[in-house]
Amino acid sequence: MKVLFANRKDCLTRRGGDTTQMLLTKKYLETMYGLDIEFCFDAEELLEKECDIVHIFNVQTYNESAAFIKSALQKKFKIVLSPIYWNYNYAMFSYALGVLKIYKPRKIHKHLSSPAIYVGSKLLKNVYQSKNTRKTVEYIIDNSDILLPNSNEELEMIQKHFKLARPIHHSIVPNAIELPLQTFPVYPKDNNIVIQVGTIIPGKNQMGTLLSLIKEPEIKIYFVGRIQDFNYYQSMLKIAKRRGNVFFTGELSSNEVNEYYQKAKVHVLPSFGETTALVSLEAMLYGCEIVVSNADHIPVKYYKYDEIGHICNPFDTNSIKRSILNAIEHPKYNAVKAKDYFDFFNYSIVAEKTYNSYLNLLLNNRS
Repeated sequence: MKVLFANRKDCLTRRGGDTTQMLLTKKYLETMYGLDIEFCFDAEELLEKECDIVHIFNVQTYNESAAFIKSALQKKFKIVLSPIYWNYNYAMFSYALGVLKIYKPRKIHKHLSSPAIYVGSKLLKNVYQSKNTRKTVEYIIDNSDILLPNSNEELEMIQKHFKLARPIHHSIVPNAIELPLQTFPVYPKDNNIVIQVGTIIPGKNQMGTLLSLIKEPEIKIYFVGRIQDFNYYQSMLKIAKRRGNVFFTGELSSNEVNEYYQKAKVHVLPSFGETTALVSLEAMLYGCEIVVSNADHIPVKYYKYDEIGHICNPFDTNSIKRSILNAIEHPKYNAVKAKDYFDFFNYSIVAEKTYNSYLNLLLNNRS
């Protein structure tokens, strides 16, 4: 079976969650099933290729994805789509506040936490809901033979947000992490270390983490990740210097990030929008308690974050604080349960479900 993996042109130089999902899916499909998989990052180049299936990643880059769809239809290839889609109303609203220069140290979360902002972000149309972009995404989905969303919640959101011409043929394929060779060791934890891994941008809401612990300066906070929004970082830095015990590591290698996971008691992700929250899975693998946003922002049911983690409202610093302190004082982490959890949320399962979807697609033409 020959498969082309199609993704945005800069997915290998500007890596994101779609890059990780694509690379690890390729690795495990090749290792476990011997598939012949080739990357394709240009729709015109796709016209020169031959394959059984084109697997497209990420509808967020809808113009590039639509171009891949057009070329694949022209070549009459079977089309698989991993949409990696979520409602980014809240994240977009936080970016809008940044554009309006509201990221002043004492104002940022006062504004984000206000009822007006919460209601306003709920009323805000989705980033894909303008007429042209909505039609483009609908074109992508309608012309895909099968969708592989990463959760039931993602599928439901797609069905809710788009007016599709046909029922969605789909298979839920979890996102996951690559398990280390060793089993689940117990690392000594420091109750006074909290980390948040992710790019420093308003959508990840590091400011919420910082302000939630402003009166607990004995707790060390490590923000691990590339600084993408410099103005946002500067606003945080002013508060961090006054508080103390706040550290920005910059972008680190996977092994270096893992060292922080091993030491930290709690990993916090009060994000305004995530399709999976992979860093929470990584943190749990290394024995961290996890704090994640509620179901408006993260698929908490499918990934069982509501059972294994501590849920917060990212608009409310008091809620974030309560969840962090509860994670420290009343931990839920259990190594045995974690092993059971990762028996499913690992890339062997991802590869198996993806491969079966390919087989079903080739054996049964779309009706």
